[in-house]
Amino acid sequence: TKHDLEELVDAINAGRPQCPVGLNTLVIPRKPVSDSAQQQPYVYLKCGHVQGYHDWGQEKDKATRRCPMCLVAGPIVKLCMGIEPAFYVDRGPPTYAFNPCGHMATEKTV
Repeated sequence: TKHDLEELVDAINAGRPQCPVGLNTLVIPRKPVSDSAQQQPYVYLKCGHVQGYHDWGQEKDKATRRCPMCLVAGPIVKLCMGIEPAFYVDRGPPTYAFNPCGHMATEKTV
């Protein structure tokens, strides 16, 4: 149910995930947000690393960024939880994300 999915988001946020670059706490929003909040997690689509928003690795005159973890250049998108129970095929934790949209889901769902 939608309530179950929101509890999964709450459980992830309760673990206080941290950006490995800025060392700030990341918060997965329940609803999409339009601004680039410092706590919003982003996923690098080429490598899958998740970090907070920062200016490091921005390619000049390009829409790509270089991942500080593995140095692979590619696009980034906001990581968000897809709160639509009809798409989920199990009740596992949302540890995977769809590429290119960044919606989180379980391994079996993705």
